[in-house]
Amino acid sequence: KAQASSAKATTVSRLKDAVGLMAALGFSAQDAARAAEAFGAFKDAVAKIVGSPSKEDDGALEQLDCKGSVLEFLVELQEERRFSSRVAVTLRQLLAFDAWRAAAEADASVLAEVRDFMPEAEA
Repeated sequence: KAQASSAKATTVSRLKDAVGLMAALGFSAQDAARAAEAFGAFKDAVAKIVGSPSKEDDGALEQLDCKGSVLEFLVELQEERRFSSRVAVTLRQLLAFDAWRAAAEADASVLAEVRDFMPEAEA
């Protein structure tokens, strides 16, 4: 049990660290190398949370404060061809959560971009 709780803390801290990397970039993908690093860390943390049989970590993902900024970062990053399929996977994972879908719906430009390349993400 201690190991599971330690793994949870690690995953949640990785998620927060990844968002911190994005925030340090001003949620901009202009610096491609640093944006790739931030996205890779975020993608891995999201995949680990979504793939976990336990739903405890879902709360950390749902409660992130800067969902809109993260979504804008992902939309900007997906415009770069080498990231688009990986970003699409991460967006699909995020949009399965009500709080992330609500954040996307709250920003018309993000929602338009999400719909452009992920038509199954209809609100």
